[in-house]
Amino acid sequence: MDEQQQSLLNDLSKNFTGNFKDDMTYIVSKVKDHFRDLQEDEELRQRIEKVLLDAYPEEEEPILRLWTDLTDRSDDDFIQHMKELIDEGKATDAQFEMNLFINAMEADFIEYKPKPNVKYYSINDWIDLFIFTWYEPQTLELRPTKRDYSKIYNSYAEVLMAANEWQEAAEAYKQALLWNPYNAKTIFNLAGVYQLMEQYGMSFATILNGFRYAVRREDFSRGYAYLAYFYEKKDDLKTATQLYYLSLAWSDNSRAQERLAVIEEEMGSLEPALEGEALQKFKKDYRINNYPNAEMLNGLKAAASRAMALHSYETAYVYYGLYMDLVDSPEDYIVKMIRELDYRLKGDQDCE
Repeated sequence: MDEQQQSLLNDLSKNFTGNFKDDMTYIVSKVKDHFRDLQEDEELRQRIEKVLLDAYPEEEEPILRLWTDLTDRSDDDFIQHMKELIDEGKATDAQFEMNLFINAMEADFIEYKPKPNVKYYSINDWIDLFIFTWYEPQTLELRPTKRDYSKIYNSYAEVLMAANEWQEAAEAYKQALLWNPYNAKTIFNLAGVYQLMEQYGMSFATILNGFRYAVRREDFSRGYAYLAYFYEKKDDLKTATQLYYLSLAWSDNSRAQERLAVIEEEMGSLEPALEGEALQKFKKDYRINNYPNAEMLNGLKAAASRAMALHSYETAYVYYGLYMDLVDSPEDYIVKMIRELDYRLKGDQDCE
């Protein structure tokens, strides 16, 4: 144990307040720069545990569990634990544990110093990677982070939402977008928080930004539902009705159905869904006629074909499948390609 670590141990208990949660937060803030040492130095870890247990012997179980969360448990396991606490109605406990986890995690960020033409992003799936390559110049280098910070901040936002901490949840979603600005689901979730806080101007701009990156059916469904609610709150119920119809056309969802029921009760009846030229005119009038982007759809096909040329069949399957989800009548050769890839990939799995 070096002098710095010994000095840390000497200082920890001197500033305890007698409030367990406050003192746990204090300890995490003091030792977060030493978490790597704690994973390798069992003696240091045990000594810090002893400082806590001496001060709060009645809190042994939560101390040992939290210490495990912060030093040993995988991020995915911790996120699952947070979901379980929320399901059990323990949002306050989840918020406390997540605050500590986030505080400790942020010690990692010193590794990711800004560099010209380099972005450190938590991009971990083929779809977000496609959006990155679509919008960013080829000279911009993507360096994936070691941990999925975007996913962790999204989980933090969900915990805060369960605790009715809306402003803090919005900030957590913003942090998630700093690590992955291309995920439409996160963007639309942020728009939803703005609507809960009745910040409708902010929600509108955020929704339009979400459409820019949307390439999943569920993303379009979510985006149109939030856009519909924006117009509903402006008392433009006819526009809201058509947007809720669009949301349902992309993916069936209870939010759009419930809001349509509210509008029907208020208006007495619902106008029928627009079709054909009338629908295209409506989309153009509300500047939503370019979603999904036709060039991006062609880009998906091109990305899939390049993946096929490189024998990256799982990637090709993702991109071709996504393209088929988004268009009304996919080309025959793509339908055939998907069938062949499905057969090939299932065969590979059977051989494992």
